[in-house]
Amino acid sequence: GRLTIKEFVQGVRHFAPASVLEDLRVRCCQQHERLSDPFMDLDHHRLLDSTSFSEQMVEIGLCDKSRSSDPRLAELQPGVPAQALFDILDVANNGEATFGRLLAALQSCGAGTTQRLSPIELDMRAKNDVKNDLAPMHKLVSDVKLQARQGMKYNEEVADENEFRT
Repeated sequence: GRLTIKEFVQGVRHFAPASVLEDLRVRCCQQHERLSDPFMDLDHHRLLDSTSFSEQMVEIGLCDKSRSSDPRLAELQPGVPAQALFDILDVANNGEATFGRLLAALQSCGAGTTQRLSPIELDMRAKNDVKNDLAPMHKLVSDVKLQARQGMKYNEEVADENEFRT
């Protein structure tokens, strides 16, 4: 049979629930300079039930309020309820989670916590990367030019010694 994109994403979330954390980590990085910024004013040690957790997530702007009056139905993104995130954080399966656990989970997952570079910094980084990648080719071209200029007088050992002196 055929598999739709929506079914594929649902399957990934079912078999790899930590993908919900990665989605939230990306959202935090898009909306804030640092991953911890949205959690600055929250008590990281306070135990929260599912309803309180969802309400706080809506309040700090990381969840979208659902059309329902039940805050547990708030969504991280369409089709991903905050309850799925809460279930991951409720490690003891006692109906409690903390924002400290959430922050620790977000900081431990994903590709890293590097800050977004400005366009100027990205250009400088790209120029340096290209320069470093092409350095061996640049040396080869310089050596070939030197050999062509010197013709039959070129001595490879002398050229290598001169290179080490500079």
